[in-house]
Amino acid sequence: MADSIPFPDFFTFRTPLLSFDEWLRWTESAVRPAPGAVDLEHELATVCGALRAGLQELIQRPHVQEGLFLVSPGLQESIDAWIREPESTHGQHIERSLIAAVSALFTAVDGRGIAIAPMLGSVAEQTTLRIADRATLRRHSRVDYRFLLSLVGKR
Repeated sequence: MADSIPFPDFFTFRTPLLSFDEWLRWTESAVRPAPGAVDLEHELATVCGALRAGLQELIQRPHVQEGLFLVSPGLQESIDAWIREPESTHGQHIERSLIAAVSALFTAVDGRGIAIAPMLGSVAEQTTLRIADRATLRRHSRVDYRFLLSLVGKR
């Protein structure tokens, strides 16, 4: 019986939208405080500023903006307020939510549309998983039939 089941010569797998290398580049942008630094408040402000600048750079990318919308639709509307006043209480709240949402784009593979990057591989004598360059990704979208019915009130 097992001999009659054909095995495909390919496989698919999901990867997060953003690569771990990008995560490292973002977090490494924050210089560690110098050992024995006297003004730790200043050092911490410098580290936070570097991380914040990297976060702002990340969220300017169109595919990240779309991913954020899928991960947290309401958050996108708050980004401008965070950019204007990141140190305010409201800005800090937005920043924590933004970090959580962007982190999901680095880690999640649960199938939220553009928030993942499905890949195709082939089975061979020796297999090495190599992720395609993100620039080669293409979006394939379709509207859910149930969603369309709910819009016209026929559900």
